[in-house]
Amino acid sequence: MRLLLAVVVLCAVSSFAAETSPCITIDKSKDFVGQEACVTGKVYRVGYSDTGTALLTFCEDYKNCPFSAVVFSRDVDKVGNLRMFEGRELEVTGRVREYHGTAEIVVKSRKQFSGEAMSPRLGRDDENPRSGNWHR
Repeated sequence: MRLLLAVVVLCAVSSFAAETSPCITIDKSKDFVGQEACVTGKVYRVGYSDTGTALLTFCEDYKNCPFSAVVFSRDVDKVGNLRMFEGRELEVTGRVREYHGTAEIVVKSRKQFSGEAMSPRLGRDDENPRSGNWHR
């Protein structure tokens, strides 16, 4: 009986936690600067700077986008193929910070990604193209 009660309480707590911490949209991301958050949106483009830093943009016009995700060159190999996210809904979890007026999350691990874009049916994830040239 105690075990059943413990399971019911655990399920209720898990359900409550899931309902109180959903992902936010990119438009609300600036309200969470300095906090841990999950931000969701469609990845329009993945670009790489000359130094190998990757930038995931969530708007067609990246210059006026309220949110981006950044993977510094030292972490790109740990994170894997980022191009597979283009055109897909992606959830990014981490501490939201402000960079030149834009909210962003610095990604250091593949575990910070979730959502539709992480679906295994999207194909192989064993390549890590670093082509293109993109500056903020």
